[in-house]
Amino acid sequence: MKTKFSFLVMMCLLPCAQGEPLSEHRKLALELVELISINRPDEKVFKKQVAEHIEQGIPQLNLSENEAKFFREAAMGATKRVTMDRVTEMIAVAHAKKLSADELKVIIAFYKSDAGKAWQRQGGAIEVEMKAQMMALVTEVLKETKQRFEELKKQNPE
Repeated sequence: MKTKFSFLVMMCLLPCAQGEPLSEHRKLALELVELISINRPDEKVFKKQVAEHIEQGIPQLNLSENEAKFFREAAMGATKRVTMDRVTEMIAVAHAKKLSADELKVIIAFYKSDAGKAWQRQGGAIEVEMKAQMMALVTEVLKETKQRFEELKKQNPE
């Protein structure tokens, strides 16, 4: 939890590198981020996440109730400096650091293909299906566990 809180504070408070020309590599990463639709996080969702992390972190700071109130206000004020363009840029930088320009080009080509578009379009449905199948598997394991538990109890009476 401390890591999340520290990351959040760092993300909110670090100055933004504005005006720096984008390299071709970073342009590719930005194109990918925009293409896979994670480039425009909802500002309300972001502020809600900040508020949740602040609430989780406040107890670690041992603040008085009044200090905690000011800390919340300061944090929410700092979120005003964080534009969704900045978040997009941060996501693109992360992709650029971990993927080569050639890899980015191949991934972009996939997302632009019919198969890539279909995968994106069905992404939510696929996730729902995966969760349903996982729950079915968990239910199966729990049922088997209960049966095995009952068998062990019969074999080993107290």
